[in-house]
Amino acid sequence: MPRHNIAAYAALCASVLFWGLSFTATKVALTHLAPFTILFLRFALACSVLVPVAAAGRLRGLGLADHARIFGISILFPGCYFALETFALRLTSATSASLISAAIPMAVLALCAAVARERPPLRNVLGVAASLAGVCLLVGLRGGAGSPMNSGDALMLGAVASAAAYMVAASRLCRSVSPLALTTLQMFWGTLFFLPFFLADLPEWGLVPAAPLLAVASLGLFATVGAFLAYNFALSRVPAQTASLFINAVPVVAVFGAHLALNESVAVTQLAGGAMILASVYATASRPARERVSNTS
Repeated sequence: MPRHNIAAYAALCASVLFWGLSFTATKVALTHLAPFTILFLRFALACSVLVPVAAAGRLRGLGLADHARIFGISILFPGCYFALETFALRLTSATSASLISAAIPMAVLALCAAVARERPPLRNVLGVAASLAGVCLLVGLRGGAGSPMNSGDALMLGAVASAAAYMVAASRLCRSVSPLALTTLQMFWGTLFFLPFFLADLPEWGLVPAAPLLAVASLGLFATVGAFLAYNFALSRVPAQTASLFINAVPVVAVFGAHLALNESVAVTQLAGGAMILASVYATASRPARERVSNTS
């Protein structure tokens, strides 16, 4: 692994850990809170933590064009991605959603090739393919994953497109905007994005026990502040194609986190799938290589 990228890869691992464990926290929160209540509260909490820190000076150097670009990518992620994912999970199985979300790295590779005119290294393409095969083993092909595409699957494809567009755009934006400033403004716009949905379905706070509220707090502090800061930092150091490949390790953490915290069973095929995903991510990131190859046509 290239020495100058160790911090970036460590940040990617941290974001994978936080996002993977967020599935268990979300499951606990959903026992008493509506999806958009959870989304609004987690981003509002993240915003309240980051704004005072960033307001000291990190946001003052940004121009109007920078703010406009950050607003645009914030609509994509967290806005569109989490909204589309939430509605998708109401209409399709979690297995189908997991398989479709595993297409994010491939979507990033395709978008870089089409928009940024970057030809991906063969090792990255093979890594994505191996990682996708590992996800198939991890989540299994049950639960309707082999059924014809429904409206929920289509919404999840929209979420994949939103995430891919965000990763490519944020990778370029992170070259001129600090990860702290970018993350803070993402949290601010994400809070405003989910506010109308939150107000439309206010919970009865007196009936909500402590566990779901603690779960939301962990989502805000770790899966949002920690994960977004770590991922945006990584995007400032490594290409979007490389960073996106780590996303396929999120289901590994999610499955084993649920096993430890919620007593959910883990099959041998899931162990094999998790090992394949981790091996493909490591193999792609471990050797120095030309991450970008100009398209000389």
